[in-house]
Parts: sequence; structure tokens; C-alpha cells
Amino acid sequence: MWARKALLLAISSVLPAGLVRGQENPRRIVEIVHAEELSGQTVGGLTYRKLIGRVEIRQEELQLRCDSALQIVEREEIHLFGRIQIAQPTDTLWARRITYYHGRRVAEVAGPLRYSDGVTRIQSQGARYDYRQKRLELTGPLHLEDTSFAIQAQQALYETEAKRALLTGSVALWGWRDSLQVRADTLEYWRKLDRARASGGVFGRDLRQRVYFQGPQLWVDRKSRRLRADGAPLWARLQAGSRPDTLGLRAHWVEAVELDSLRQRLEAAEGLELVSRRMAARAAHLKGLRHRQKTGTRDSLWLFGRPQIWLERTWLAADSIWIGAREGELDSAWLHGQAVLLEEDTASGRYHQARASRIRAVFQDSLLVALELLEGAEVLYFLRQDTTRNGAVEIRARQITLRFSDGRLSEVRIPGSSEGVFYPEEALRNGLPSLPGLPRRPDPRPGWRIWVREDRLEVRQAEPPSSLNIRRAQ
Repeated sequence: MWARKALLLAISSVLPAGLVRGQENPRRIVEIVHAEELSGQTVGGLTYRKLIGRVEIRQEELQLRCDSALQIVEREEIHLFGRIQIAQPTDTLWARRITYYHGRRVAEVAGPLRYSDGVTRIQSQGARYDYRQKRLELTGPLHLEDTSFAIQAQQALYETEAKRALLTGSVALWGWRDSLQVRADTLEYWRKLDRARASGGVFGRDLRQRVYFQGPQLWVDRKSRRLRADGAPLWARLQAGSRPDTLGLRAHWVEAVELDSLRQRLEAAEGLELVSRRMAARAAHLKGLRHRQKTGTRDSLWLFGRPQIWLERTWLAADSIWIGAREGELDSAWLHGQAVLLEEDTASGRYHQARASRIRAVFQDSLLVALELLEGAEVLYFLRQDTTRNGAVEIRARQITLRFSDGRLSEVRIPGSSEGVFYPEEALRNGLPSLPGLPRRPDPRPGWRIWVREDRLEVRQAEPPSSLNIRRAQ
């Protein structure tokens, strides 16, 4: 204690006003707490003070420690060298070379540095820390990490009180708690909210979920376990199983939420198209739920806004449609409100028609095996003997159940009364019949497919999987 007082007395006798306690601007004053050697000189009207050996300087709650320091008194700047540590109650900065402007309370770091506030840790190649404004400007390459993410970038601004970071230049993000990876031009991160927004050239993937996404903007919300992509993004999921496939989705926005370890929710809207090798869909709005069960993965999709679905031989349309799939293979569907269905007979090149207020369809290997029409059922079925066309039959009833085998009608059940019309083949030569208001052929199927690359998603025009989509009305 005596040595410290003696050093302060010696300094106060030779240093200009403003360096030690008791001056008019206490917030600009620095206190030399310790130094093993002290020397000084005046050159060109400027006073230089050189401190060597376990240097410790204090300015209010800020403590500066280093191996040596050079102070230019009139300029209110201190050059720190060696093993440097600038600490305050909220954070700590380590470096090898720093210029500290104590009048403005700004530290400029030249060369590698480390920063920590107890949760966020940063490594960078240079920085400017404004302790009054609580702004840390970083140049890189730099690495930032906390309990949620690890992030790399070329530049960053970190607001040390608000715990907000803005990172730019080839930004790459990894999630600690999952397999999320994101690349973007810029990334804004709010640590208190545990939320991040990636912008510009965004590409991301969740390897555990086998999900990929690409677009102009992506929100990552850790508290709600939500991912949201805006600005007409692309979304893809690799589907495993006996028949691997890639499910592609594009819409104005796509949102995925992990409800728990077994269930994930998917939602998308506006200009929505969904494609895979064996299925395509178009709708205004989609809501999906994926449930991992002991027997495998179960998917449920609800489509709204007069959706349409294309399968290998089947086309569906209604006010809303629910479809269910197991391990990526469609097995059932419910159509509600003005429900219609077209089923292609590949041997005759004609399309069977069905209409009702509600329709339940059962599929196996994406092929229709059962059809239940409820409330105002109508069916137009084209007959054939092997490959020979043999007319058509039209049936109306309150309820109709149809079963198919090897792509052909094998059973018809009509509880209650019904009425029908038979059209001999000769009567069809001048034109095929059709249920009122129904098209004779499906609308064109979305003709694109999505390919997953190492660093991007790629959209290409693809050949449709069956004649359902390449035939043209004659």
C-alpha cells in the first residue's frame, strides 16, 4: 500500500493535470494503480509516459492491465502492449496491442483479440470498442459463439448492452443444440430473444431432419423452435425408406416448428407448389404435421384454397384436402367441399370421373385402390375388355364405394337407391361424356423438380412421371 501511494505521489509531481485524481473532469481521469518502472519525457510539446511491468490502470469501473504502456498525456491516449486485459463488471477484452482513448473511452485493437461477457465469446482480428456507446465493432475473419450458436463472418457490430449482433460478409451459422447450419450475406442476432435473422443469399440445412431451405431471408427463433423463410423461398426434404425421394416446396413463405422431439409442424402459403417424384400439389395454404412413431414416420398434410393433387394416375381437387403418408408413401386422402377426382385408364387413354361433397381415397404405392364418395355421389366409369374399349357407365347415388385391383374397377357398392346411364362404345365416337362441370383431363401438373446440392438448391424442369401429365387434349 505504501509503495502504491509513493508511486502516485511521484506521478502527481511530474504529470500534467488530468492524469490523476482530483481534477475537474473525473470521468476522463485515469488512475495508474501499478507499474514496476516509470519514465517520461516531453517531445514537441507532448508529454510521454512509459510504464513497464505488470501495469494496471483504472478509469472508474474499467480496469486496464498489460505488460507495458505508453501514454501521450495531452492526447488522452494510452498505447497498451503485451498481455492486455481490459475488464469491467459486464465483460472482458484480451489482446496484444490496444490504443485506449480515455477521454472518449474508446479502445482500438490492432491484431488478434478475444472478448467475453460470460455468455457470448468472440475472436477477431481487430476491433473498436466504444465503452460509452456500448458498441463493439469487429473486423475479421471473426468467430462468435454462445449457448445457442457458433457464427463466422468477416465483420460484425456487437451491442454489448442490448446483446445484439449484426454480422456481415460470408456469414456461416451452426446450432449447438441441433444440426442446423445456415449461410447468408448478413445475419442479425438478438441474444436476449435467442433469435436470428439471415438475409441475402440464404442457404440452410438441418441434417437431423434432412431438411434444406434457400431464399432471401430466414428467421431462426430458438425459444419457439421455429424456422421461417420469407420472400418466395425453396424448401426441400430428403425422404428415406425403400423408395428415397426429394420433396420440394415453394411458396411465398414457409415455416417449420419443432413441437417436441417426436413432432414437427410445417406451414406454407401463397403461390404454393409441392412436388416429388410421384406426387405434386398446388394450393393457397398448407399445414403439415410429421410424427415419429415406433412403426415409422407419419405425415399429415392439410391443403386449403381449392387445392389440386397429381399422382401417377390420379388427379384430386376440392375446397380442402387432407392427405396421409407413411415413410413418404401416400396411403389415404380426404376431400371436402365440391370434391372431384379423375383417374387415368392408361390402357384406354381415358379418365374416369368422380364427384361428391366428400370423398375418401385409399392408395397403395401411390395407386388408387379404394374410393368412397359421400353425399351426392356421381361416377363416370369407362369400360373395357382387356385393351378393347367397351363404352361407359354413369352412376348417381347418395353414396358410392369403388374398389380397384391392378388399376381396374373390381367392386362397386351402392347402399340405397341409385340411377345410372350406360353409353355404348358406338355412342362415344362423336365425343366422350363428362360429368357436368368436370374437366375431361387434369390441369397441367407443376413441371419442376428440386435437386439438393452441397451448397444450394437447384430447380429444373422435369419430365413428369406418367402419362397423366404429358397427354394433351385432342
